[in-house]
Amino acid sequence: MFCDDFLFQQSRNKTSFSAFIFSKGILLLALMLIIFTLASCSASKPAPISDRTTSSSSSNANTNLNSVNSNPSVKVTPIAAPKPMIQKSNPREVVRTEPKTEPKSDTKTENPKPITPTETSFKLLKPTNAPVITPFNDTTSKGVEFSGKLGDSILAAADGRVIYSGSNLRTYGNLIILNHNNSYVTVYANNKTLLVKEGETVKRGQKIAEMGNSESDKVKLHFELRKNSKPIDPSSYFVEN
Repeated sequence: MFCDDFLFQQSRNKTSFSAFIFSKGILLLALMLIIFTLASCSASKPAPISDRTTSSSSSNANTNLNSVNSNPSVKVTPIAAPKPMIQKSNPREVVRTEPKTEPKSDTKTENPKPITPTETSFKLLKPTNAPVITPFNDTTSKGVEFSGKLGDSILAAADGRVIYSGSNLRTYGNLIILNHNNSYVTVYANNKTLLVKEGETVKRGQKIAEMGNSESDKVKLHFELRKNSKPIDPSSYFVEN
């Protein structure tokens, strides 16, 4: 009994081992078949289109070149280069026109000069009521001279500003100079006493000095009118006091 069981167990083990071997062989065979199939597909894969096109173009070019070389009567016409494309302008595009600039003239425009009083508009008050003893002659006398008494009042001939008050100019003695509108100046010389100082503003008819004989051999007033520093005859500018 024991022997039968042992033999049955041995035969059963042999059967299981045989089945195991058979299954492993089937799996190995299937794996080899799959590998063989993949290798065949990879070998038969077509080349890329770019490679085929290049190869075909090269072969055609070689064929044409060989035919030209073998047949000298065949003339090769060079292929003209493609003309550049001209871009047409858009008809709807708005054309901008730049403003025309007029050429600059070479003539320079001078700045307008300030208006200065004319002979008709600028009038003077006589600085004294004394008579004229020396008229204007533009050579020996650059102004007019009035006679008078020592200490007589000397009046400002027009509104102005004192630009000089002193005695440093030879032959003029005690001197006052008034500026009027930056164009006209009046000169009062040979005075006894000066009553205004430089920088002061004076009014027409204001007493500015007293008549005297400084730097002179007699009592008098030497009066001058200058326009742009040039002496002019004041007679036509005087009005009655």
